[in-house]
Amino acid sequence: YPKKIKPPELAAFPISPSEGNGKRALLCQARGMYPDLVKFMWKDQAGNEVKLSDTEELLEQRDEGQEVRVTSMLIIDQQKARSNTFTCSVQHEDKVDNIKIPAGNQS
Repeated sequence: YPKKIKPPELAAFPISPSEGNGKRALLCQARGMYPDLVKFMWKDQAGNEVKLSDTEELLEQRDEGQEVRVTSMLIIDQQKARSNTFTCSVQHEDKVDNIKIPAGNQS
C-alpha cells in the first residue's frame, strides 16, 4: 500500500572550511523524507536566487543510511557571506520550505 508522503526535516548551518581561504560554506540538509527527492534553491537577503561567481560553487551530497539525507552546500565568498543572510529553499513534492542561515561573523 502506498507510503505516506513525509516532509523532510531541515537543518541549516554555516561552517568555515578548514583551509579558510576567504570562503565560507553554508550547509542545508533535508532528511527523513518520502519520497526521497528534494530540490534545493538558495536565495539571498533580497529573495533572489543566488547566482554563483567563478569562485563559488554549489555541491550536493546524498547519504543513504537508516534514512536518506541530502545536503546542499553553498561555498561562497566570505565577504559576501558576511553581509547577507541566505535562505535555503527546499522543495519536496508540491511543498516548499524555507530555512534561513545567518552567515554572520562567526570565525
